[in-house]
Parts: sequence; structure tokens; C-alpha cells
Amino acid sequence: MKNIDPRTPIWRLTVEEFLEVSKKINSEKKI
Repeated sequence: MKNIDPRTPIWRLTVEEFLEVSKKINSEKKI
């Protein structure tokens, strides 16, 4: 998975980061 495929869109990395942040926000709301 460390191989970066030129076809892999960069926005996918951003989406993954966004999901992580969303999880943190959701967990904070639950607390």
C-alpha cells in the first residue's frame, strides 16, 4: 500500500484525513 500509484487521486488522501477528523468530532460530541 506504500506504493503510490500515479493514477491514485490525491484527493483520496484528503478524504481519509477528513474522515479521521470527522470521527474525532463525532466522538467529542458523544462525550
